[in-house]
Amino acid sequence: MIGGELKGLTKTLVQTRNQAMERLVEQARARGADAVLMMRFDVTEAADAGTEVCAYGTAVVLARE
Repeated sequence: MIGGELKGLTKTLVQTRNQAMERLVEQARARGADAVLMMRFDVTEAADAGTEVCAYGTAVVLARE
């Protein structure tokens, strides 16, 4: 078999990405923000230690005019 999707790995990466996003939202709310702008992910592979997924963004408070 050549190529193909590793469904277990894909599921784990999706769960990890969602957890990183939830942590980002929690941290933004803790700082009084009601939105996150320019959210992005950073994925780093550490030799034999696993994969690190980080979510970054700018926490903001939106003002109505």
